[in-house]
Amino acid sequence: MTGMESVKSFIDGYFISAVFDTIFSFWSLFLMCHYSLKLIAAAIFIWLIWCIVTAFIYRRVLGFQRGLINAGNRESGLIQQIFAGLAKFRVHGAEEQAYRKDLYRFFS
Repeated sequence: MTGMESVKSFIDGYFISAVFDTIFSFWSLFLMCHYSLKLIAAAIFIWLIWCIVTAFIYRRVLGFQRGLINAGNRESGLIQQIFAGLAKFRVHGAEEQAYRKDLYRFFS
């Protein structure tokens, strides 16, 4: 998954849902103002806890996605180096040594 694809999937899915949920929860708070202030205080407290938990989860997910993107980029760069250098190794007869070296880097 490239950087833009991860941004698209992030914006398309749960993020938009969270934005709409937040907007409608404000509307519900305004409606509760008409009925009870105690109810509003309890709802705001629960809403703040929800916001903190959601922000923490999104931050953790974003960190994991960055790690996956970095790993994919390293793998792509390694494969490009292998294919670019393969002709050089064939000319010098060190093809087997190059495969062992790259496999060690790939699986470690």
